[in-house]
Amino acid sequence: MGDRTGERPINAFLFTDIEGSTRLWEQYPEAMPMIQARHDALLHHAVHTYGGAVYRSAGDAIHAVFPDCSSAARAALEAQGALAAVEWDIPAGLPVRMAIHSTSAEPTSAGDYRSAELRWLEDVLSIGHGGQTLLTGAAASALAPSRPDGMVLRELGTWQLPEIGRPETIVQISDERTRSDFPPLNAQRAPIPLLDPQPNRFIGRNRELHELRDMLDRPGSQLITLTGPGGIGKTRLARQLATELQHERGTNVWFVELTGVSDPRLFISTITSTMQLRAVGHKPTLDMIVETLQGTGTILIIDNVEHLLPAASDVADLLRRISDMRIVATSRIPLRLHGERQYPIEPLAVPPDDYSSWEELKATEAVQLFLDRAIHALPSVGVEPRQATAVVGICGKLEGLPLAIELAAPRVRLLTVEELNERLTDRLGLLSTPDTEFPDRHRAMRASIAWSYDLLDPKQQWFFRQLAVLQSGFTLETLEGLFRDDEVDTLDLVAELVDQQLVQRGGFQRDPDRYAMLESVRQYALEQLEADGELASMQERHARYFSELVLAEHSDQRSIDAEAMERFTPVLGDIRQAIFWLIEHDPLRALAMAAGSWRIWFVMGQNADAERWLGDTLDATIEFQTVDRVRAIYGRSLLPFSTIEYERAIEIAEESKLLAIELGDDRGIGDACNYQSGVCYAWRQQRAESVLLMDEALDAYGRIGDLHGRAETLLNRAAMALDEGDLAQALADGLEVLEYCRANGKDVLASNTIQGVAETALRLGNIPLAIDLLVEALELNRRLQYDAFTGPNIWCASSFLLAMGEFEDALRLSIFSREFARIINADGEFLDPFRRADAELSRLHVELDPATIARATEAGKAMTTAEAVADALDLLLAFRASLDERHIEQG
Repeated sequence: MGDRTGERPINAFLFTDIEGSTRLWEQYPEAMPMIQARHDALLHHAVHTYGGAVYRSAGDAIHAVFPDCSSAARAALEAQGALAAVEWDIPAGLPVRMAIHSTSAEPTSAGDYRSAELRWLEDVLSIGHGGQTLLTGAAASALAPSRPDGMVLRELGTWQLPEIGRPETIVQISDERTRSDFPPLNAQRAPIPLLDPQPNRFIGRNRELHELRDMLDRPGSQLITLTGPGGIGKTRLARQLATELQHERGTNVWFVELTGVSDPRLFISTITSTMQLRAVGHKPTLDMIVETLQGTGTILIIDNVEHLLPAASDVADLLRRISDMRIVATSRIPLRLHGERQYPIEPLAVPPDDYSSWEELKATEAVQLFLDRAIHALPSVGVEPRQATAVVGICGKLEGLPLAIELAAPRVRLLTVEELNERLTDRLGLLSTPDTEFPDRHRAMRASIAWSYDLLDPKQQWFFRQLAVLQSGFTLETLEGLFRDDEVDTLDLVAELVDQQLVQRGGFQRDPDRYAMLESVRQYALEQLEADGELASMQERHARYFSELVLAEHSDQRSIDAEAMERFTPVLGDIRQAIFWLIEHDPLRALAMAAGSWRIWFVMGQNADAERWLGDTLDATIEFQTVDRVRAIYGRSLLPFSTIEYERAIEIAEESKLLAIELGDDRGIGDACNYQSGVCYAWRQQRAESVLLMDEALDAYGRIGDLHGRAETLLNRAAMALDEGDLAQALADGLEVLEYCRANGKDVLASNTIQGVAETALRLGNIPLAIDLLVEALELNRRLQYDAFTGPNIWCASSFLLAMGEFEDALRLSIFSREFARIINADGEFLDPFRRADAELSRLHVELDPATIARATEAGKAMTTAEAVADALDLLLAFRASLDERHIEQG
């Protein structure tokens, strides 16, 4: 096994000497030569029996090297037992002390070993007593997995050694042949970890601290477990809680660190060593703790319990026997004890993409932490408002995970904030540090996640790896579909991963039906999946499943209803991933999937993404002249319209139409003609050609009884009639389309339609109908989770309010609708098809004073989409109610 650098092997070293040997030689000069010779023979025999080698023997001291700690410990206890069995010619026997350490050391040409840590081992040896065998913390950790039966490990606490200059954890080993009761070590206790100052200031988490203190004060809160994935900040929060409680409640607060303890049997002794309790006679350690703490109201904060879950029974015993004790534990998984209250720790709040100011940005916890740690790493860094976009990107990519931010921020020593944001695609590779202020498991994100992964059994590890291909999180239904051919209980496996904090319910999206991994966790799982040679097969399984999911509902897609949007919106990343895999491995199925799913991207305004994969799919399937290709080309023709590339839009639509004619595909003919008619009128103002194309579309749809195609064509005709002032035709066509949408659940088409029908009703003076239609449109936008037509519908509401003389309200909503268009990159014509926005804004600026204009403008820019829709609905419904009241009074 290599050391941390991979250059030298890790060995175990055993040092021994005779306590007080100088005094013994002075008192017993005749007996000591024979005693020394027999001592040396017993020690050499024990060392060689267990595979070691004595490389130095000077005076009464022996230094030996072993391949592992188990062999060194066996040899030490063998030697101690043999020495104890001899009747020596001196009173009280021969007091030999021993110490073991695990480290890498450089062998010299003289057969010795050179290492600074071996000088530490001499310090450890010097604080022991005759007959006692001590282990350093490193040796105890190395021994624990292979500890021989009958060997007892007792942690003695953390001690300040004479020469090291830093505290060292010391563990004693013994068995039935050797002593185990010794006086305290000949050294000073190291400071209690609770009182150690932290290297950086504590940021945020005020709500969590307040809630935890409240929970501790409530009856029945004997055990609180802070749960969360690695790097979420459980330890730092627990330390801060301990510090505050100690100041508030006196001294009965203890912080017990378990990171370096690998054997659950050392749990209780770790508590006693932390509290500096000394054993008295043969009294059980647990009894000693109970007697000491009973009636003191002690709060015990135990950090990192997850790898010592068998010790949970000891926690239960403590709580059962000490009635006034309270325990706060940190663990990646719950302890599953009666009365346990879990307190999940979530990531720090990250700034929204639509933040309004630099001050708002700096008030966000994730940004506060990043800025603080960046300045700590490089005091001259000076992050400025112009770098706000990069800061938002960094905190968003790191998902508010404190450890990730702690590891990323010091990179400003080498990178600008903008460069750091660009490089954060490889989170696991970038996020590491050699800084010894971090525990080993936190010096790299990969190590932190591996800590949890190693706690899983083989089946759980396999399942965890497979989930890496799911980019957008998952539901239990998704897992049942993906793993339907495997004999696995997906519910139980997900529950285990949630308990281990490798998967979060809600995926931090607050959707209780979905589960997700933090992106850094998913990247680690993906590495493991690839390393195990399972990536290709899982990618195929993933692509097949999501293509089946799309094609089952939308192989003949016409529009996306609200329910479909809710289903597909969370998995857009997975659908995209499936398409790209199919393009390379199964292009014909990729073409079918493209034909069936392009409208999802179109409705959500992700046209650039759709343009990319539709183009790739069509290029890869040129030899397949099928109806699916007609549908995919038609979908691609709609994309240039949003960027005002009308000529290109018509050319692509013509390609779709020609292939449809060749295949005898009336629906494809109708789609292309209807679309071309709209573009011709909007761009070329060719009314006659547009009417002919509409008639051709209606004929094609009529031949196959395609009511949806007819509705879309009538919608185009209604828009043309409205533009030309033929309000009766516009209203008749628009209402027929709406009737079709309502009867068939075509919510997206309805959202697209209502604006024009409401405008027509308003021009005809039918104000109640106009209001009812706008209310219906905005409620549809809510149900569709605010689709691309939300902005135009709110603009229409603002136009109505202007007509009714509600100037400030109209300006506020008009400003919002322009912000909405900017965010979704929509052109002005999409937002304002009736080309009245500039004139209306000019009128509003005439009607309103500067202070009101400023107030309405600021409010409009600050509104969220949900707030704007709610505002518009409240205003419209209030106006509708006033109309009804006036009608009743007049009636």
